[in-house]
Amino acid sequence: MEIRLRSASSTFGNAGRNVLDGPGMQTVNASVLKNFTITETTAVQFRVEAFNLFNRVNLDLPDNFLGSPTFGRISSAQAPRHVQLGLKFLF
Repeated sequence: MEIRLRSASSTFGNAGRNVLDGPGMQTVNASVLKNFTITETTAVQFRVEAFNLFNRVNLDLPDNFLGSPTFGRISSAQAPRHVQLGLKFLF
């Protein structure tokens, strides 16, 4: 006995929501800071912060619109490495 299920054209199937996985994401964030004492009650803090330190490519999800000519293709990625410097006065 063979059972075949068909859905009508232009209708959604019976797959659940979020059943497809995209490419994985790995990122390393780091920060280094140094406090410089000026007086007994004041100090200056210098910080260096790096996001996606090793500059790994993290791809976005593929195009999931069935009528699109780029269906199933990955056409973008997450942000590359960002480094920011900061100076804070503590009192």
